[in-house]
Amino acid sequence: LALLLAGSASAGTTSIDERGVLHVDGEPVFPLALLRPPAPGAAAPWGANAWDELAAAGITLFAAGPYGADWTDDALVEAGRWNEAAAARGVHTWVNLRELARAQPGTPQDARLEQVVRTLADDSALALWKGADEPWLSRWSPSFLAHAHATQRTLDPSRLSLLIQAARGTANDLRPYNAVGELMSVDVYPVRLKSADPNLHGVGRWTSLLREATPSRAVTTTLGICFSGSFDPSGSGVYVVPSPEQMRYMAYDAILNGARGLIFFGGSNPACLEPADRALGWNWTYWSSVLRRLVREVGPTGRLHPALVRWEPGPRVRADDWGTQLLSRRVGNEIWVLAARHTRGTKEVKIRGLPQSLRGGWVYREGRKISVAKGALTDTFARWDVHVYRFRKP
Repeated sequence: LALLLAGSASAGTTSIDERGVLHVDGEPVFPLALLRPPAPGAAAPWGANAWDELAAAGITLFAAGPYGADWTDDALVEAGRWNEAAAARGVHTWVNLRELARAQPGTPQDARLEQVVRTLADDSALALWKGADEPWLSRWSPSFLAHAHATQRTLDPSRLSLLIQAARGTANDLRPYNAVGELMSVDVYPVRLKSADPNLHGVGRWTSLLREATPSRAVTTTLGICFSGSFDPSGSGVYVVPSPEQMRYMAYDAILNGARGLIFFGGSNPACLEPADRALGWNWTYWSSVLRRLVREVGPTGRLHPALVRWEPGPRVRADDWGTQLLSRRVGNEIWVLAARHTRGTKEVKIRGLPQSLRGGWVYREGRKISVAKGALTDTFARWDVHVYRFRKP
């Protein structure tokens, strides 16, 4: 496939390559996005600037634009400030068009859409526009969204549009929305208060379904920190958020099934904030205990990152356990094998198909080595375990 966006790679240009990888300013990226992040001037509990902390760990895409309210003149000024803050840190934003993504010709929303796009299009940190939220579930047809999408693309042809679908419908239901969005995502939140044993593999299944519905393969997955199903609606204060093991499994399950980026939703939801976090307006407890480590693991400073943006196909590996999913990629003289298991119990899993010349490798982020004999390795997997193997080909 040719790039979906023609033209030179100037500041603020986004495109999709033949593998569905997003390119920003000509560079391939595996976007790690927050919806919704703390404000640029906010502080972490230890005094650091919030965006400095998040960007240093590897968050590359910050949602901007009004959240829970319609666009106004003040919201437009604020979005510009967020773009300036992102540019100062070498990261990017995606601007939520919200109700403007449903603008119809000749309406006040249509005029506001044109104002917003024209005003922000010159901001170098702007990477993506976010279209209508969960359009299939909301029964907003592609034809209903077509005018707003065409307006955005006409006024700002250098930027692509992202649509987030709910985990509903079939591939045939979702496929028509490719006409009104270039980058697709699905929000899958299996960890909820009323589910004692959530099926985390639903993340991979929905990612795979969306990939089937997206010819460009430009698919990201939206994972939940806190959403409406995370807490007791009666106000008791009881809530649940994904454990480190659950969030790590869901992230890799998405990648194994075609995700070209991850979006983390709900860090600002007050229903899941401890008192110290509530005063700061964001879930720094979850960031420090769960998300920061994962972002560093898969983000631009992590050793795995090249295998997420610039890879060649790896060897055709296979497991002797049907519940263990594998993905193999080659980067230079390194081979990466990602493995995640979703079936119950603990099992010794044999992975075959590695080069016969390999004698061993490393298990990424686990601080141990793994032996290889006759092109195979054996490792222990419990349910929801993820092991990431790195080999250097002699």
